[in-house]
Formats: sequence, C-alpha cells, structure tokens
Amino acid sequence: MNSRPNPFWFLCLSIVIVFLITLYGLLTQAAWLSMLILGRFPLGNLAIAFSLTGLSLISLHLATANTLLRYMAWSSFWLTLFWYPIGVVWSGNLVLHFVNSGEMWKPYSYSVSLYCIFVTIACLTGKILIGEQACQNE
Repeated sequence: MNSRPNPFWFLCLSIVIVFLITLYGLLTQAAWLSMLILGRFPLGNLAIAFSLTGLSLISLHLATANTLLRYMAWSSFWLTLFWYPIGVVWSGNLVLHFVNSGEMWKPYSYSVSLYCIFVTIACLTGKILIGEQACQNE
C-alpha cells in the first residue's frame, strides 16, 4: 500500500506552514515596525523571509523522498522555527541601534549570508541524495 501523501494537499500544507513561519518571524521582529516608522524599509529581512520560505518548501517536499531526507527536513523546519525570530530580532535591534547612532555598519548582512549558505547546502544535499536514489532505482 502506498503511504505517500497526495502531492496537491502536501503542497497546500507546505505553503500554509511556511506562510505561518514567515509571518511568525516577521511579527516577532522588534525592529520591523521601528524601521518602518523611521522610513527605512527592511528589504534584507524580506529577503531572509523569502529565502526561508523557499528553504522550507524544498525541505518539506524532500521529506517524502526517503527517511534521511525526512529527518533533514524536520530538523531544518525546527531550526527555522526557532532560529529565525531569535537571530533576526537580535540583528534587527543591532541595525536599529547603529542606524540611530549614524553608523553605517549593518550586522543583518551576516544573517543573510548564513541563510544563503544554509539554503545552498540544503539544495545541494537534497539534489545529491535524490540523484543517488534515482540511480539506485534504475
């Protein structure tokens, strides 16, 4: 019996989950409203939110591929859920501090870099493992 879920409903569930994660991350960000009030729109934070949405979608779709990818997907899901608000709130507060003090240093660029690296590793790992599984099935 095929225990694999229906792809359409799985996609819908994935989109809802990543939307809630992204919304949770944006709403818990202390600097978000402050930067809007100051007239500085946090485009870097939006980039992080979109990259995390993509990463979560990739991870949740890979979760049906095999057991190893399922563990990877859920670990990245929980990492996203807890790391995103903590890391970005911390860096957002630093950005707000340095913007108010007139300095140009933007520490959230480190967060963007880390997420880009994390997304790249997740994509490459998933592609390699899916490719190996396809070769074994032939």
